[in-house]
Amino acid sequence: MPEFASAPVPQEVAFGFIAALRREYVHDVAGAVGEYFTQEPGGLDEDTLEQLLEEPYEAAVRATTAPLEEINRIEKEWCWKPEWGVLVEELAAMGFEDPATNQAALLASQGDLKAAVTALVAEERASRRRRA
Repeated sequence: MPEFASAPVPQEVAFGFIAALRREYVHDVAGAVGEYFTQEPGGLDEDTLEQLLEEPYEAAVRATTAPLEEINRIEKEWCWKPEWGVLVEELAAMGFEDPATNQAALLASQGDLKAAVTALVAEERASRRRRA
């Protein structure tokens, strides 16, 4: 199970919200998110949940034609640990200049710098082969 270090709500609430998003927008269970909010998970009232989760996150899922991809993007965003920011800078100093690619590699490696470098080098080599 991922650790939602950057979620705007406690872990258990974030997990429940992601599950409710999947039920409603992927499995077509009407009102699943609203029902989850009425349970007031983590002791958070509906108004607070709507402010923290509905407006910035559910609205994005609702607006897209690819809800599963948007839900997965939210999960990845929430897995980002702020202390990894310095690792993005270290990767840039090593010559990996695209911050988005560096963040993706760090997310995939759960902040393991060596694994991220390995993945970035492998991707660069594959890219060169495709161009050749």
